[in-house]
Amino acid sequence: MRLLLAVAVLLSLLSLEYASAEQPMLRKDVTTRLGQLENRIERGRITGELTGNELSRLRTKLEALRYRKSRLERDGMPPQGERDLDTQLYMLERETERMLNNLERK
Repeated sequence: MRLLLAVAVLLSLLSLEYASAEQPMLRKDVTTRLGQLENRIERGRITGELTGNELSRLRTKLEALRYRKSRLERDGMPPQGERDLDTQLYMLERETERMLNNLERK
């Protein structure tokens, strides 16, 4: 189980480095955070820390942020758009941690 988790994390990190190298317009910080959040959600799925509904909700919101990021990049990434994306990403990171650490469910 640990080996599978280690392989999944390693593959995710490699794909993250490749993806961030292709997208120079956006600050690496936001791109990196999206990848890290995706990895954290996947670890929550593997370890059972997330229910099916929580997993679905987080993945949907993550994909919406990725879509918004690509639209902003296409439009030249206005400063306000990047700030909004950063704020939305921060809120999703916090929501993810709340779900992963939900002691009432455990």
